[in-house]
Amino acid sequence: MRNNALTDDAHALAERLKQTIYEFDRPVERLVRDIAPTTLLDIVNHTTPHQRLVEASPPLLPPAAALVAATARIWGRDLFHTESGRLLVRVLAIAGPVAAADKLLFQADTRSTCLPRLLTETAKAYRAVFGRYPESWLTETSGGRISH
Repeated sequence: MRNNALTDDAHALAERLKQTIYEFDRPVERLVRDIAPTTLLDIVNHTTPHQRLVEASPPLLPPAAALVAATARIWGRDLFHTESGRLLVRVLAIAGPVAAADKLLFQADTRSTCLPRLLTETAKAYRAVFGRYPESWLTETSGGRISH
């Protein structure tokens, strides 16, 4: 029973994180690696893309959804209740989950003993996600623009 409560809590945190990412006041094109292209194109062509994104709340692509779920599972309530957790939420919201995870793995030395435990666990989980979805890691995008 206790395990289900933790799973439900992590799921609720992942949904909250997804909504926070969508609600962040940045161009929706930043999520080009996180949302299906046809869905994102429909949102961008809407008169107010940002509001449409929030209203539609489309599912994240599998790699982005896995990154969000891993983040919620590892950080738990600390994700929204600690300074470092809120900073991670902001980074995910600014860049989008896939691009943010790319940058974290590119810049973080997970062998360093100076890296906080939660960040080390997060980096390891992100690496595992990219191992399952190698096509989404370190890919070039068309300058953050959506291609037709």
